Amino acid sequence: MRATILPLLAAIGLLVLGAPPASAGGPTSVLLASPEHERVAAIYHTDSAYKRLENAVVGGSTAPADESSPYVTAAWLIHDVEVWRTDRIYLTSSGPVIETRTISPDGGNIWDAPATWHTSSSPRELAVLLDTLGVTTKSVQIVDTAATTLAAAEPVAAPRDVRWEWGIGGLAVGALLTAAVVRVQRVRQAKLIS
Repeated sequence: MRATILPLLAAIGLLVLGAPPASAGGPTSVLLASPEHERVAAIYHTDSAYKRLENAVVGGSTAPADESSPYVTAAWLIHDVEVWRTDRIYLTSSGPVIETRTISPDGGNIWDAPATWHTSSSPRELAVLLDTLGVTTKSVQIVDTAATTLAAAEPVAAPRDVRWEWGIGGLAVGALLTAAVVRVQRVRQAKLIS
């Protein structure tokens, strides 16, 4: 009996020690798509770019919605098949503005989830990463221009006091021009009839 148990225990021990580590799953990859440039890229969670992208799209300060600029969509996947979060990165003239949506715990459509708008915690690194991955071509220039513009921005001048007399003068000139045009049209019409 002992001769049977000892080899059996040794075999079980080898199987346990030689087994690869198990994983319950979790975020595994991110897909990036740029409709304007018609380019896509994918990053697996073991790539250093995955962590850099993850760090660059979080943090930042709250930002107003801005859907008018070119954008890159980052779809974060679980098990490489199910989207659990999206970051739509708008490349605005003031730097990247990000619209983040996360699927609710009870599931549902991610596009029905409420969006949060914020800036990047490291806009230059995000721009360099998007350019390096090939989904954009001039993100770094946009971010650098935005930083330069913000640094060089001068205070806005106070609005000038518009005097009401100018409004009356404009109204009088407009009335005289209208009367002249009506008079000319009546004279032309009278000539055509006779």
